[in-house]
Amino acid sequence: MDVQGQTLVTRLRRMIDTGRSDGEGNFTVAASEYVDAARYGRELAALRSLPIPLMASASLKPRSTRLVKRLGVSLLVTRTAEGRLHVVKNRCRHRGTELVTDEKGCLSAQRLVCPYHGWTYGLDGALLHVPEREHGFPGLDAAAFALHRVPCVEFAGMLWIGGASEADLRAALAPLADEPTLRSLDGERALDERIWPGNFNWKLGVSGFLETYHFKVAHKTGIAPHFSWNRILIDEFGKNLRITVPRSTVMKQPDILDCGPLRDHVTFVFFVFPCSFISILPDHASFITFLPDELESTSVESHVFVPHEDDESYWQKNAALFAQTITEDMALAASIQRGIAEEPTDTFTFATFEHAIAHFHRGLARLAGQ
Repeated sequence: MDVQGQTLVTRLRRMIDTGRSDGEGNFTVAASEYVDAARYGRELAALRSLPIPLMASASLKPRSTRLVKRLGVSLLVTRTAEGRLHVVKNRCRHRGTELVTDEKGCLSAQRLVCPYHGWTYGLDGALLHVPEREHGFPGLDAAAFALHRVPCVEFAGMLWIGGASEADLRAALAPLADEPTLRSLDGERALDERIWPGNFNWKLGVSGFLETYHFKVAHKTGIAPHFSWNRILIDEFGKNLRITVPRSTVMKQPDILDCGPLRDHVTFVFFVFPCSFISILPDHASFITFLPDELESTSVESHVFVPHEDDESYWQKNAALFAQTITEDMALAASIQRGIAEEPTDTFTFATFEHAIAHFHRGLARLAGQ
């Protein structure tokens, strides 16, 4: 075990001995923050400069194009035969028409043809053809009318966009780049990819994955028996977090921390600020993100990362347990949102051991100029 792992084991033992999670003072949030349209607009603008996931890398095969919507923007995501990635906005530069309205029409397309006037683009966004160009657009600079490109990188088995350049995006993800458990996800296959519509503000979804205080009650028939209740360690990686959650066996037999890889005894939950989570379990991983659609509407996207092995029934059982957890958390988030509509002047108070939520809210407030 390396020095970092040994330090983590020492902290885990201390937590077991004291019965206390990492924590700080109480933190409050006004319920109105989840129904404030002006605040939501500022948050949305801030989110466009941050890492936002598109899909699992393995889901985008060579010579294929996918239609994806992120933060209200329609995008076309392509992987070439050589493996190069291109992400462009799905809008013709002539009159703003959507180039693609149905993903089935672009999965194996080699060119993008506007359905309005026939302007034609390469999958990299380059303008290739304009009907009647010589007469209608004399002197047109094709480079100036290329589709708007969006920076994209591959990291931890996912495709990510965000920021003004690829360098900005890599810098935002850099604090997590040395985590070996995240690098191990490259090449894993994605199973049980789902999109869930949620009737709640996106921040409520994120908050539910930043603490384990609710496990014993909310997930009593699902994941609760597998984990220690309300015992976590939190480490900051820039704006991102690593939440270490011991499995239930560790609390009963602390000495097993000395046996085998640490990953066998704890789950590492990586929060990729502002809205995504990658959970590293002993033999697979799970991914979830909470993407704002509207003020009180969120798209929740999830899947599990599994090895390229044939024990499909085992992986499906794990995927089903993850899906159960998401269903339970989404129901609670929707319940909170309904409560806010009834009492928008309420204030929420978070416990000392829920301070990962405070980290999230403070970081978002700084970026959104709150």
